[in-house]
Amino acid sequence: MLTLLKFLKQGDRFTYIASGSLLGIALAKTSSIPIGSIETEHMYPLDFEEFLWANGFNEFSVQGIRNRFLSKAGLDEPMHAQMMMDLFKNDVPSINLGAVYETVVAQQLAQNERERKRDCAVQ
Repeated sequence: MLTLLKFLKQGDRFTYIASGSLLGIALAKTSSIPIGSIETEHMYPLDFEEFLWANGFNEFSVQGIRNRFLSKAGLDEPMHAQMMMDLFKNDVPSINLGAVYETVVAQQLAQNERERKRDCAVQ
């Protein structure tokens, strides 16, 4: 991988980012890395508040959710429904709906065929 990135970097048209759980292992096994060719950034998972901010929730909403949590009270139904809808709308573009649709249609067609055969056998 490092060889590929080194080759791509020579063009100097783009900046490349590599990440993954095995990247540190690959770098540790590499004997020579040109100085200045790699910048390391340590990244950590978001906490829940950061997750909400990253998804467009404002400070007022986050504070309201925090207060409900601290008082051990659940969110009221309209607030919960709105949050779920907002988060769902943000996540939908990352889902391959074509594959989901094809699977659902194929399952429905198979179910219809089984029912048709069963009905024919009964008559």
